[in-house]
Amino acid sequence: RAKEMTVRGDPRALRQVGFLALRNLLARVATRQPTVLWLDDVQWADADSAALVEGVFGASEPPPIELVLSRRLEDEALQPALPAALSLAKTRGRSFEINLAPLPEDSAVSLARRITSREGGAGADALGAILEEAAGVPYLVAELAHFAARRGDRRAEGSLQATAGSLLRERLQALSSQDRTLVEIAALSG
Repeated sequence: RAKEMTVRGDPRALRQVGFLALRNLLARVATRQPTVLWLDDVQWADADSAALVEGVFGASEPPPIELVLSRRLEDEALQPALPAALSLAKTRGRSFEINLAPLPEDSAVSLARRITSREGGAGADALGAILEEAAGVPYLVAELAHFAARRGDRRAEGSLQATAGSLLRERLQALSSQDRTLVEIAALSG
């Protein structure tokens, strides 16, 4: 009881208890099935995120799971503690680093043309706007190409800023009202 009171009053002790609980939970899940934990946008990690990585994966016996971290190198202004935490986590298991660069422009053009030509085509302005808006992200190139082909040249714009919004609105309108409400709640909660 006294230890419980100490943990409740000490944020650091409470955080350590939380890290231990997460480590134990991940270890239990991994005994039942192969497990991957993916942490996205690590370039925005703060001191608490670094402490979490170190507390869960820097332990002498980290959970037997695959930890995948993704980050944008160009946006990187890493929290000073994060590289040390990642290094410690890497020493506890196998580590691979895969750099994913933006899709080269000629490949993005080829992808967009293939998609739009199968679905009715899109003009040069639309292709240029797709490339600009997608910024080399293959998924976005494909989604914007499908969208541009569906709407055709009748509303072609020099920029897909409005079209990316239109794409999102179209997808949301296709959802049931219950699903749309769920998406709205998720968007508001971050």
